[in-house]
Amino acid sequence: MQNLNYYLLATTENEAAQVVSMEESATENAVTQIPAEGTPADGIVTEPKKPGYGNLILMGAIMVVMFFFLFRGPRKQQKEAKKMRESLQKNDRVKTIGGILGTIIDITDTEVTLKIDESNNTKMKLAIAAIAGKAN
Repeated sequence: MQNLNYYLLATTENEAAQVVSMEESATENAVTQIPAEGTPADGIVTEPKKPGYGNLILMGAIMVVMFFFLFRGPRKQQKEAKKMRESLQKNDRVKTIGGILGTIIDITDTEVTLKIDESNNTKMKLAIAAIAGKAN
């Protein structure tokens, strides 16, 4: 009676896989090599996979989105605040970043004088950057 054993040899990407069968007989030991599927013996040559650029493109897209969220938004708000401060005029009612409400009496490029209390004629000088916006 013949015993038939099959062995699969481990291969790397560059080497072709080989299936080796060992047939034992009473008279001689023979080793037959049978090529596995997808090897050059079948006429099919498979090329190794090339590195994909999909991950690189995805990372670039994420960086562009982060740019818009982290840098573009605050810069746009700063431009709007600067535009609002440039449009301030005498007798405008404003609110400071500290929450003080007042009326502009005098305005220069760097300072604003606010009238805070009508009855006591209380005035306050502030940097123009301290104006948060116009009060309603």
